[in-house]
Amino acid sequence: MHASGRHYRFQQAWTGAPHPACPPQLRALVQPGAPPADRAAAGILHRDRYTHAALDGELQRIAQAPQPVFHSGQRIPAGGRNNAVHLAAFRLGQLAARGDLDDAGARRELIDAAVQVSLSRTEGHRTVDSGWRGGRRRPR
Repeated sequence: MHASGRHYRFQQAWTGAPHPACPPQLRALVQPGAPPADRAAAGILHRDRYTHAALDGELQRIAQAPQPVFHSGQRIPAGGRNNAVHLAAFRLGQLAARGDLDDAGARRELIDAAVQVSLSRTEGHRTVDSGWRGGRRRPR
């Protein structure tokens, strides 16, 4: 029966003959995989190490973000610092949404990293807040 309540009808009468063999390539696509190993089923075993590595990686990305360039007294924005801070906050906010990361500590480190790459503390705070909210809405 279809979800609409209508019954399916076969167009050809079934003769009882066996179905043709399924090609191995197709069978591989539809067969269920092996059950997850105990380690995979348990999730991340060393969550602290994982979250520390994630935080360190994001702080490193911020530190390596392109700096603005000054030419003839004019500031030419490189466009990397604010974006790097926002993306880092988003990614870490996703982890925090699952309870894997200390919100206050991680946010403080992100704001400090933003200040170190020459964003104002206010701009860093706003950027981290925006990215953090977005990440918390999409946990991973």
